Amino acid sequence: MADVPRQYPHVSEIADPKAARSIRLLWDAVSAIQDRTTAVESTTADHTATLATVQSTLTATTILAAQAQPAAAKTTAAIAGGAPVGGDNPPPTSDNGQGADGCTQAGVNGHITPGTVLSPFVIGQVVCGVANEFPTLFDPQPDQPTLDATRTCYMNRVIWHLNLAGFQASHYGSDPTSAGYIYNILVTVPGNGPDAGQYAYRISNYNPTLQLEKTMVFGGFTPGGATTPDGGTADGASC
Repeated sequence: MADVPRQYPHVSEIADPKAARSIRLLWDAVSAIQDRTTAVESTTADHTATLATVQSTLTATTILAAQAQPAAAKTTAAIAGGAPVGGDNPPPTSDNGQGADGCTQAGVNGHITPGTVLSPFVIGQVVCGVANEFPTLFDPQPDQPTLDATRTCYMNRVIWHLNLAGFQASHYGSDPTSAGYIYNILVTVPGNGPDAGQYAYRISNYNPTLQLEKTMVFGGFTPGGATTPDGGTADGASC
């Protein structure tokens, strides 16, 4: 881009040579400031455009990352039967999808290999492995009372298998007459590892239908949650 000749308005009209020279120097200073200002404005415009591109890319990346998460990692709603008690303030909103991932990779039953490191992933394996082990619990039922009894049977079998695996498991909450009692479990991962702590999950459908559906919805991270020791229902025992 060609340089624009500098202008010296009215300097030619000044009779005093010294004054004219001083005014000319002042106009030179003004022109220099204008040149620097123009350069800064151009650089700022470039940076603004760059920042806009970065922000747009960051937004798109964030959306893609969120969409790539497992469905369970996006769940923030409290489970039925009451919000989890105790824990951090605020408590984490996700188990990072471990429970749901374990469910999708469950085996043919609710038993795990002895010595397996316990984690929310293994909780999911046990929960959905029990569903695979007792498929008739997921047959259509003739009425709501039968469905509720089937849910209770499934819950109790899950709790027994979790305790057998080395977790500490129980119903959540504590009132056997509450809806949450037949939908929700509270499970402690023992030890001092990164996954140690107490987790709440909803493991069957909550909206009443006449057919049980397994699910693995993280409900909260609940250290200190009140539980009652629960033995569950062992393999070979009738519900």
